[in-house]
Amino acid sequence: MDDIEFIPLTVRNLSLALPIYEANRAYYDLLETAVSVKTIEDDLVALPAGVQISQKHFGVIAQQGRPLAVLDVVTGYPGAETAYIGLLLVADKGRGIGGRILVELETRLKASGYQQIGLAVLRNNPRAQHFWTQQGFTATGAAVAQAGSSQVSVISYQKPL
Repeated sequence: MDDIEFIPLTVRNLSLALPIYEANRAYYDLLETAVSVKTIEDDLVALPAGVQISQKHFGVIAQQGRPLAVLDVVTGYPGAETAYIGLLLVADKGRGIGGRILVELETRLKASGYQQIGLAVLRNNPRAQHFWTQQGFTATGAAVAQAGSSQVSVISYQKPL
């Protein structure tokens, strides 16, 4: 993607992400969670156990200054050779933006020495399951994950780089 940039989110610029979160209300309905600045604040600090904040890369993907997506990646999790996508929200679905962001992310992660990408998809989200399968990810099993204050049923996925 031409002119793509990653803008790290902080408490000062969370408003950049709010329209993208609002465009993904269907996802948050599956989680039975309201979309608000508080949702983004929670995501800003959410980390798996044992992970340092320096491993978290949470921000807005913008093209020519226009926010397109929110991306949350934790590097070196669950193992040193893995990067874990905790969240990918795209404002305009069905236009290939998510796939193009993923190609760019894979290129950068591979150049940084990572060997695979992992992620989890809500079990009750077949649209997302289809997207990740179309991107070359393979389901590796079912699990229970923490989403905010709730436990949710997920399917784990992996893709070698």
